[in-house]
Amino acid sequence: MARPRCPEVLEEGVYAYQPGDGWVRGSAAGSGAAGRVYVFVNLPCSRSCQWALDRVWEQLGALVESGVVELVLVVCTRFRYVCRDDSARRLFSLYGIVAVPSLVVSCCGKELGVIQGRLRIEDEFSRVADELRHLLARRGGG
Repeated sequence: MARPRCPEVLEEGVYAYQPGDGWVRGSAAGSGAAGRVYVFVNLPCSRSCQWALDRVWEQLGALVESGVVELVLVVCTRFRYVCRDDSARRLFSLYGIVAVPSLVVSCCGKELGVIQGRLRIEDEFSRVADELRHLLARRGGG
């Protein structure tokens, strides 16, 4: 299982990870995935991109690889305040993202957690990932 790498050249936008193909611009919202993890980063903090992707992959890599969980990268220059990509700006605003990296985890349309900043991701992501796996197992998808 190859870990997703943060794109070498980050540009503002929304990118869906497709195993085997890498990052594709635009969220595959109609992908049929029961779970979704948004990874929010800012251009000046691009090093946090790979750190956050690695945390997600450690917990949910097999589910992303199988297509049960969609991994989406959301990139702006400075949160929603300096962002020329409408879709990315809307997502930063919708989830009230004020720290990066941030993760938003959902399952079956239910938000399980908005986790902002490295310390909170380290403290809280395992619990939220466990909840996601539990919900997916209950519905027969994990």
